Amino acid sequence: MAWSLVFGLAALTLLWPLTSVIGLAEAIGNPTRALLLIALTGGAWIGVVGFGHAVRPIATLTLTGLVAGAITLVASIVVTGLGAESGGLSAVPTFALPLVAVEMVGSQTLLGLLAGLAAAGVQRVRGTGTQRGTNR
Repeated sequence: MAWSLVFGLAALTLLWPLTSVIGLAEAIGNPTRALLLIALTGGAWIGVVGFGHAVRPIATLTLTGLVAGAITLVASIVVTGLGAESGGLSAVPTFALPLVAVEMVGSQTLLGLLAGLAAAGVQRVRGTGTQRGTNR
């Protein structure tokens, strides 16, 4: 497993709190920001793994999503969890925090799985890789 690739691609999730800190979220609105960042991050994940020679694209991007979810959770606590008015985790009732944490990590893991399937499809179409990790 290429862990540097997993952590490098997962670091793109830091664009979410970065756009909040620099004020882009307020400028373009949260729905537009979400769609833009999902498209940008997903495109980068699929592009790098699908067009690169990454082995095990599904496992690689599923783990990338898991790591991205963990990064998002920590970043949310650090950056936006400072006040209820910011919409951060402090606005969530205490009993619901574990559910929100599981949802944050789980949804990104699911997106990683879907991106991995797309990247595996790209590799299959290009004839550059297999799920077992051997290149043809």
